[in-house]
Amino acid sequence: LVPSSVLRGSRWSGLQRRKGTDMGSILLDQLDEEWAWLAHSRRATLALTRWAQCDAELREFANLNELVTFVNRRDRLAEGDAILYRLVCRAHVDELAARTVLACMMPGIKRLTCNFRWAHESSDEASAAVLAVMWERIRTYPCVRRPAKIAANIQLDTRQRVGRRVDRECKQRAAGVLGASGCPVKGAVA
Repeated sequence: LVPSSVLRGSRWSGLQRRKGTDMGSILLDQLDEEWAWLAHSRRATLALTRWAQCDAELREFANLNELVTFVNRRDRLAEGDAILYRLVCRAHVDELAARTVLACMMPGIKRLTCNFRWAHESSDEASAAVLAVMWERIRTYPCVRRPAKIAANIQLDTRQRVGRRVDRECKQRAAGVLGASGCPVKGAVA
């Protein structure tokens, strides 16, 4: 899923945990809490300064949280998309750029988690499935082939990949190849 060096969950061990977001995902709450710290960290400030040396449009942001807020504005879609493009291209080799794209995609992640909750044992399991696929898509996004509508493309790719996996698992359960737990049934033939 998302590397532990990105999550830094231990930093939040002393905080009071909520029961989860409105969909009940403690995992998504932890990512939001982690982002609140990370976006204002020294590491993030240095990265944003480094990125802004190459990309002038990034110079207007004081921290990564401002950048994420801007990307998610509905009245500046083209400008937000251009910034997201710069980040997703960096995400191939820069883990913090990938984590910033993930933060930009949190509203979509939450929607997809709700959409696929029915197919998983818990909200956290649904969140983990969506996050794993989206993280992989962010890290391997085809920048040259798809240079526009970045958020929509990542969201669509994630929905399709998670949906295909869910369909495949449902068919396998129906055929008796997978048990209710998602583990293969001994002696079953696909």
